[in-house]
Amino acid sequence: MDSPEMRTSLEANRNPSSQGLEPDFPIIAWGNDRKWSGTSGQASPQPRSNAHDPHQLRLNSYRVLLSRGRAGLTVFVPPSTEMDATHTCLLGAGLTIVH
Repeated sequence: MDSPEMRTSLEANRNPSSQGLEPDFPIIAWGNDRKWSGTSGQASPQPRSNAHDPHQLRLNSYRVLLSRGRAGLTVFVPPSTEMDATHTCLLGAGLTIVH
């Protein structure tokens, strides 16, 4: 299929400035799939994943999301007791609370 819409879409994707995930100031919602537990991080199992190492896949997902903001980022940690250690860990890593 070679419709004008398809050609426009392909041409736009060839432009280097439109490639990649580089938002100016992203807001990242921290999920309970990656929590801090005492002295180490823990990733919950991903039952639908066929990845060779789902734990590493989850680590890489967070690494990419946390490193893409050009001007900074905001991290939202849900207010629940199961996320308290993660919240404390992120504060210790240098994040600050925005009121």
